[in-house]
Amino acid sequence: MLLGEAHWIHLPTLPIIIYNYFNIVNMFLRDLIIMPNSIKYRPDIIDDLITNERLDSYKKVFPHGSDAELVGAYLWNINVCSKMYPIISSLEVTIRNSIDRAIVSDIGRFWWKKGKIHYKSFKLGANQEPNAVYNLRDCFSRASKGVVKDKKKRYGTKNVKPTHGEIVSKTDFSTWEFILDDEFVGNGLIWPKNAGKVFRGNWGGRKTKKVITDSRDIVEDIRNFRNRVFHHEPAWKVANVNSPEDAVSYLNKKIDKIEGLIGLVSKEKLDLIEKSGAIKNARMACSLSELERLQYKREPRKINSMKKLRELIYSSHHEEAIEKGIVFTRGRKYFFLYGP
Repeated sequence: MLLGEAHWIHLPTLPIIIYNYFNIVNMFLRDLIIMPNSIKYRPDIIDDLITNERLDSYKKVFPHGSDAELVGAYLWNINVCSKMYPIISSLEVTIRNSIDRAIVSDIGRFWWKKGKIHYKSFKLGANQEPNAVYNLRDCFSRASKGVVKDKKKRYGTKNVKPTHGEIVSKTDFSTWEFILDDEFVGNGLIWPKNAGKVFRGNWGGRKTKKVITDSRDIVEDIRNFRNRVFHHEPAWKVANVNSPEDAVSYLNKKIDKIEGLIGLVSKEKLDLIEKSGAIKNARMACSLSELERLQYKREPRKINSMKKLRELIYSSHHEEAIEKGIVFTRGRKYFFLYGP
């Protein structure tokens, strides 16, 4: 697909792209954006809009020779966050729905209420529940209140009685971390008897308790990562990230975890997400080539023939990277992007 600096532009077939180079240039001229030779980054952009304090962490990790390259690293992180959002959301919905469906079939709807769900350290007459149990119930309590509040605010509904599905869909990601806690693992408890219904993918030879523990650890890890991503904080920022290579490696390991847990729950859901391009888009964003592109460290390819255009197209698909091209027409210089 050919795209202007701000817009993806879909072409029906690849042959059309290479059919006539000059026709393509004329066809898309209205969508190609003239790149500015310079932008005044200070004081308005860096000092006031982004702030130097926010860019300090970028300065330590991403080598830069200009304000444009520094801001480029910041824009790269924004792009990373936007491409991570769909796959994190997919993981949350996948694990949530699979666990809820399995437990409903086991002990019924509203299974989180007292008297329905059992846990390992239960003691008759105890004044306080274990943290995991208390936190789980609190998540559902807040979700239920959230449904009531939203319906009253949106529709003016009185006497709202939230349905099971409405409450579940309103829960925080942490809810599904708490239900995977060891408190719910044991004979006659939620786990291991429901594990096969929830985790229908390849267990890789692991025993049930290991699958539960590993899944809980991943949910906790991605939940914490999600909070940074959703607030567009530096998604790569951890103690052992000291270079662009470290940042890219760290982010791709997060994608590996997300992809692995979705596949563990449902091979069909993973197949759907892969075919949608969401995982490929996330990996493409979390790459050195995309960082260098947004930092203006990669020279655009000069396109003055169909051969050069074919080379750009091949490189983009082979490397699964967005390529920047430059054309000269009507006495002016234009940049365009091409992505696989």
